[in-house]
Amino acid sequence: MKIQVLRDSKLVQAEIAPINKREIPLIKDGWTFNWRKIAKEADANEQIYALKIEETGTVEGVLHLIYRDGMYEMEHLEIAPHNIGSSQKKYQDVAGCLIAFGCYRSLSLNNEFRGVLAFIPKAELEDWYIQKYGAEPGIHGRMIFLNATPNLISKYIYRD
Repeated sequence: MKIQVLRDSKLVQAEIAPINKREIPLIKDGWTFNWRKIAKEADANEQIYALKIEETGTVEGVLHLIYRDGMYEMEHLEIAPHNIGSSQKKYQDVAGCLIAFGCYRSLSLNNEFRGVLAFIPKAELEDWYIQKYGAEPGIHGRMIFLNATPNLISKYIYRD
């Protein structure tokens, strides 16, 4: 997978893999979530993934997926502090790649939730998820990626 460097529009090779203890982002470094605590409390149905630049190993975003009730849920998603805001943003499409990865993981299911990634958005981000990524209303306050799954995977995972 590739993500775009904003300053020159180049694409750089990135990977998404389970995070290891040495890579866990810290609040003191500007991250919002306490990833150390989330990782420590995760059970066998939970996995935390990091999107890293292959060349440097720098963590650009983190995704917390939970397999619950037969489906995958995006519990937490955070991009690196240096990728937030228009003035300091270094890489484009980190969130999109992580969301697409969650959708991709859901394709491994052999049930009615194949291709579905559920999540509970912050209220102020609902419209953004709908407009930018094609999220749809789900049930019980959740939103889902379903119809958008093929497009998200094509755009963010298999981009040249």
